[in-house]
Amino acid sequence: MSKKNIKMNEKNCIWKDEEYLMFINAIDPNIEECLLFELLYIGDLRVGEVLALTPMDFNFKENTLTINKSLTYINDKAVSTSTKQLNDNRTIRLSNKL
Repeated sequence: MSKKNIKMNEKNCIWKDEEYLMFINAIDPNIEECLLFELLYIGDLRVGEVLALTPMDFNFKENTLTINKSLTYINDKAVSTSTKQLNDNRTIRLSNKL
């Protein structure tokens, strides 16, 4: 099925908190992907933003994460680019869980 044949709306694109908790509790908390899902859901990051993260984006003294780039593909090559919009650049406070 091609992407244009899939009709998505808010009802089936966004997890409710209880749905997310069911999912995250069902996977092994020790795998790297668990942190990925936590960043996506709790941190409200896009997939490209998570994939573009570098160690320099984390500030463990302030417990923050700076989002200022995204990973995208150009001519089948992964390229780090600026976020989609200037106001997408942000610093988020990391929860104790993250």
